[in-house]
Amino acid sequence: PEILKPDSKLAEVWLQHNYLSGSIPAAIGSLAEIYDFYIDGNKFTGTVPEDICTENLNQDFFESAGDDEDHDFCDAISCAAGKYSFDGLYPCDKCEEGTTSPYLGQVGECINKSQDDILNLIYGKTKGTDWNGAAIQGWGTDTDSCGWTGVTCDGNGNVIVLELSGMNLQGKIPEEIGFLDYLTTLDLSDNRLFGVIPSDLRWAPLAKLDVSGNKLAGVVAPMLCLEAGINKNG
Repeated sequence: PEILKPDSKLAEVWLQHNYLSGSIPAAIGSLAEIYDFYIDGNKFTGTVPEDICTENLNQDFFESAGDDEDHDFCDAISCAAGKYSFDGLYPCDKCEEGTTSPYLGQVGECINKSQDDILNLIYGKTKGTDWNGAAIQGWGTDTDSCGWTGVTCDGNGNVIVLELSGMNLQGKIPEEIGFLDYLTTLDLSDNRLFGVIPSDLRWAPLAKLDVSGNKLAGVVAPMLCLEAGINKNG
């Protein structure tokens, strides 16, 4: 909040490609000197406050775009939720069918909602060929994912439990796990995972989350801490 003082001389704010979450404060419009404000590639939700969507903010970006079309000036700050682009801002496209993005400034592509594709991403991003454990079955094949080791589904075939403790998972926790719409239990404990705990996990209806015994760093994402019910936190 300290950067939002009305008498601030701040002219440029470049915060893209971080792990920032929450919403964009409308008070950013009170910065009289600001002319560049970029927040794409983060985990911001909500909308870009209309008060800051003016032709003067990020004007240099539109000039470099090289066309004379009418623009939604908010797109010069970031693409809206449900949209994406190569850079996370103008020109923006709607997410394709079967994909989603709750975030502002989604970069590259929207998030695949297919649970089988998400499970395959987990396998690939955590060096699945190096996993170990007692008779690991199914992963990396085209068999029914509900029969894979550590995967439990409900009667409708929805993944509700992922228990992958002590299986030598390596790398970062895949953020796509948070988009398993029915996942209530996630156990990734006692592996070789590093990096941060992705705030994306807040989108899954988790009741139990265990990531202990890894090499994770940083803080637990505030938006995940505020998600009521995880580990009976109330």
